[in-house]
Amino acid sequence: MKRREFLVTSAFTGIALPTIGFSQTKPCPPPSLNVAGGTSSTTACVKGSADSDWAARSTAPGVVWSHDFKSATEVNNFRLTGGVGTDPVGSTSTVKYVSSDGITGGCVEVAVPAGGTSVGGWLRPFSPILGTGNGRGVNDPGAGGTITPLPWNPNHNNELGEWGAGYYAHKDYWTHPTRGTSMGYSFDGTDFYIQARLKMPASRFQNGQPDGKLLMILITGDGPQVGTGQPRTPNQEIVVKSNPNSLYQMYTNFGNRSNSYLTGIQGSSGGGAYQPGGAYNSTCVIGNTTPSTCWSWPADEYVTVLIHVIPGHDGGGGDNPVVAGNPANDTGIEVWVARKGATAYTKIWEKKDYVFSFGGGDPWPLGFNCIAFNAYMNGVNATQAFNHRLAQIIFSKQFIACPQD
Repeated sequence: MKRREFLVTSAFTGIALPTIGFSQTKPCPPPSLNVAGGTSSTTACVKGSADSDWAARSTAPGVVWSHDFKSATEVNNFRLTGGVGTDPVGSTSTVKYVSSDGITGGCVEVAVPAGGTSVGGWLRPFSPILGTGNGRGVNDPGAGGTITPLPWNPNHNNELGEWGAGYYAHKDYWTHPTRGTSMGYSFDGTDFYIQARLKMPASRFQNGQPDGKLLMILITGDGPQVGTGQPRTPNQEIVVKSNPNSLYQMYTNFGNRSNSYLTGIQGSSGGGAYQPGGAYNSTCVIGNTTPSTCWSWPADEYVTVLIHVIPGHDGGGGDNPVVAGNPANDTGIEVWVARKGATAYTKIWEKKDYVFSFGGGDPWPLGFNCIAFNAYMNGVNATQAFNHRLAQIIFSKQFIACPQD
């Protein structure tokens, strides 16, 4: 299967899907929390309001940038609309700022009309951005000042498509002869964490609604796409699905490379853990995937999701050979969740031996540098109107504490 790019007529291409707040003070738990799934994590003890909790998490060591959408410009400056590119006006987009729903600010809403599809998404490079461009008015922290914030011009429609900074990849690839620093690409780290607080309505989880996408981890491209402003969707794209059956599931781009299903048996459609390595490893298995055996999204509730991605060595062959002496099965993904009112995470995903095909024959770095929040349903119309909402998001080089608000 060839590499596919975002088209000028749509913010998201038709990549085939695998088929298989309110503020309230709570007691402060001990600083060392046991995480379901057999591991433990240390989380900051934060007493008080949702605002103080957000302040502690969003300024913690390792945080590169964060948004709680107190301002509409935090949404508008990173809106992408098909046929337009980076689109701060968004007159034809279904991506909107909603001030009346959120946790400490407002939220991003991507609406899907009944009988129709969404238009556009909210896409944010991993790089820290200067306050003149990030919509917040103050520079992103850049992991304690270790990464220099860069200028961002939302009025340049190809700003995202030409972005070549903020890559996270295995250190062996930083000096790759055609995809490394010598070619002008900028690398900010290896593994990374994304914490997002997400909500979907009950109308999303209805029979007949299409499968789709909620979050995508991908690359911006840094290619000659003048006038399009579209990011790339190479092999290494990671997708968090939006399912009518409400199950949490992730996949990557190329199923014909036998790596699409990010299940316990990678690429499997017949057996293995559907949510590997976490609290549901033994119950949520292919052939028995129900809301009672798996972790599933609740309706009309902001859920905290923490995703840890560890980019490994390329296993796709072609002009991206595995570095001599290193195996290709070393890409890792971990996921924790916390429902409303919870002060500790539940770990629902851990697998650190994925084989990933990073980019095929395309001349871009073998890693990631962008996140997309959207409601792309693979071009299929919704039977009922619904939306995806994002109220808080943090990108960090370190583990992010579970909210205590």
